[in-house]
Amino acid sequence: MIAALSVFVMLTACGEDSSKAKTVQSNQVISEKEETSEVPTVQSNQMILETEPTSEACLTPVVRADDLQEIVNSINRVTGGYDLTATISDNTVIVTGTLLGTPSTSDYYLTLNINAGITVIWQATLSGSSSRALINISDGSGVFELQSGGSIENTGSGSAIINNSSCTVNIADGVVKAIEASTISNDSTGIINVSGGTVSVVHGQVIRGWSSLSYNSAIYNSTGTVNVSDGTVNVLQDGGYAISSYGSSMVNVSGGIVSATNGTAIFFNSSGTLKIEGGTVRATTRIAISISNNVKVEGRTVRSTTCKAIVSGGTVASDGNAIFIEGGTLEVSGNAKIISANTSRGIITANGTIHVAGGVLNINDGTVENTTSGVAIYNSDYQENYMGDRSPCGTINVNGGTILAGGNAIYSKGGAVNISGGTVSTSNGKNPVIEYNGNLKITGGTISANANVSVITYFGYVGGNYKLTLGGNPTITGKIVTAPEKLSVLTTDTEAFAPGQKTYTLSFEKYAAGDIAVMNGREFLSNFRLNNPDWVLTGSAAHLSVIPANR
Repeated sequence: MIAALSVFVMLTACGEDSSKAKTVQSNQVISEKEETSEVPTVQSNQMILETEPTSEACLTPVVRADDLQEIVNSINRVTGGYDLTATISDNTVIVTGTLLGTPSTSDYYLTLNINAGITVIWQATLSGSSSRALINISDGSGVFELQSGGSIENTGSGSAIINNSSCTVNIADGVVKAIEASTISNDSTGIINVSGGTVSVVHGQVIRGWSSLSYNSAIYNSTGTVNVSDGTVNVLQDGGYAISSYGSSMVNVSGGIVSATNGTAIFFNSSGTLKIEGGTVRATTRIAISISNNVKVEGRTVRSTTCKAIVSGGTVASDGNAIFIEGGTLEVSGNAKIISANTSRGIITANGTIHVAGGVLNINDGTVENTTSGVAIYNSDYQENYMGDRSPCGTINVNGGTILAGGNAIYSKGGAVNISGGTVSTSNGKNPVIEYNGNLKITGGTISANANVSVITYFGYVGGNYKLTLGGNPTITGKIVTAPEKLSVLTTDTEAFAPGQKTYTLSFEKYAAGDIAVMNGREFLSNFRLNNPDWVLTGSAAHLSVIPANR
């Protein structure tokens, strides 16, 4: 049987830089000898230009294959016909065998172009130290699938797999591993599906050269899509990321485990969408999910609003910070559970179960919990926004769900907090909601604590434009600590204050006759009382003001 084959081969002498490679272009005829274990015989009618004598043993061929037979030929050509066996079945090439050792001088050990409609099933064991990657999928839109018994491990400074194509890489079982580089690098528009097996990187941070720090990922996603439905994706030590995603890429987690021992499980810096619909995303000591869609505009770093993360199921967990957001929008809904045991509240640390340093956080359903004495949701001010440019603070919208903490449920040092539904509570006698220097608006939901403490503590700077606003019919059990002329009620808005028979208790640090306690509150005198029995409320024009009780 005679097969026509058009290939592109780069021949690199041992020890030479790959940029010095000689080029051979050939219209070849491959004889039936290719079906044996011998290196294929190539006949050519084209000239070979500027080649120098090079020992056959020092050649590292990189072959671009197109169809089924060419994929088989290219694997045989690289291995010399030894150790790995490639066979054709229908539209599939099945690779088996064991090869333990590849030349460290080669950028790529095996380069494949997998055409549409072709699937390469990898059941073989491949281990070596190629400087860029063991397997480079350079072109095409076919499928590369790792199945049971398959293993690809780069023991050197390179990746296990680089997908620089529109191909789909399926990790159905087996092991993919790298030591000092991103294990799977999705550098183009391809798709990475993890439905089983393990994808791991050992060293998440590597110092290259004198001082350059490189952050590695188990899966690096440039502009493509990563789907995790089962299996494990992890970074084992030294920081780094289990999944990092950039550009306009997308990440979907519906099952399995995405984890980091001392790094970040998912780092999402993309204008695309991150969806967590199931599974577990966890970090042992640091951040489970970091959402950081920052871009450079005229030499200045600003936050983009196009990034979107949706957590609608599964569990996001960390003993440190579960989610860190400094750009775009994070939506929590469904039966999602976001939990941490983070007790930190420092300026340069990631505080709370969810730390908002910019962007928008929408809690529509699900649970956000801090299981220790820490904060469930922390909203930092401009001095803590990690940008160094006084960028605006974040916005927190609680429309439903449960926010629970041993410490403060919501601790905000800037930006806006809007509560229209759900339950916000604490379990250890701490204030459920603290707002230091932003706008706090409550139009619904339940805010409670298990002790006689201030349910809401509001510290808006005197003279500032910050407000505590009540509307709708919220349930607030406990004191509301505020300051004169800072609390107002909505009277004409669609969320106009309609408390019915509910009574809200107000507390001030200092009392002075004539201070306005509730702006626009004249019609709701029966719905407010003061915590200090020496003072009472009275109508004052459209407002409620403070007067001595014995007056």
